[in-house]
Amino acid sequence: MGNRDFTDIVGIGYVCVQTNVSCTVIVKYVQHVPDLQLSLTSTHALDLDGYHNVFGGKEWKLIKGSIVVAKIELHTLQDSIEDRQM
Repeated sequence: MGNRDFTDIVGIGYVCVQTNVSCTVIVKYVQHVPDLQLSLTSTHALDLDGYHNVFGGKEWKLIKGSIVVAKIELHTLQDSIEDRQM
């Protein structure tokens, strides 16, 4: 699917996501688009549900209140280039 293509949203619902720190995040109003080959998450939708997205120190954290519900190490483009050269 290219940048100039259009596709249909076939449904809207809730998704339960089990995170890498053993928490369950319920994402509301998720749009199901079968033609997309990736799963996309709206940080705005998470913000509306009271989650805070924190990017820094080469990692991403999803926080609700004082609880870290997800934590992922981020890789830069430079890291990817160096990995391919090894």
